[in-house]
Amino acid sequence: RIIATVRGADPSERVPLPGLADLPDLVARSAEAGLEVHAEIDPPKVSAGVGRAVFAIVREALTNAARHAPGAQVRVTVVADGDGVGVEVQNSATAGPPVPDRTPRAGAGLGLAGIRDRAVLLGGRASAGPTDGGFVVRALLPTGTSLAAPDPGRPSRWDDLRGTVAR
Repeated sequence: RIIATVRGADPSERVPLPGLADLPDLVARSAEAGLEVHAEIDPPKVSAGVGRAVFAIVREALTNAARHAPGAQVRVTVVADGDGVGVEVQNSATAGPPVPDRTPRAGAGLGLAGIRDRAVLLGGRASAGPTDGGFVVRALLPTGTSLAAPDPGRPSRWDDLRGTVAR
């Protein structure tokens, strides 16, 4: 309420920040905007803060795919992984030239760093980089207070994101 008032907004007209429940709509809007998106969204129950972070990570990754890999297929995965929620957004190789971004925005160019920062602040990890001609953004966020070390008896596709976070 205080921040809304300082910004000159009516606090009674506040809209909740998007979270896990808003992911299907985000995927649908991305598809309507021209992305070919396939999604597997089956997350565990998480706190509102983790849910908002997952939404923001997926939104940023979809925005990057639309901007830097137009025409590419995009796969969004948000699933439970033991004591965490795994997030992966992977696009195939681009089918056309990148779309020039002429829209000035605060924090431009900090999208991937913002993804990593969100994950680390919540006790998780994130990575991003090229793969098979495309690009992948991955994150593992804890559903509780922290993530356990990898369990050799239960391999996971997110094991590389478990462990100590360098600060």
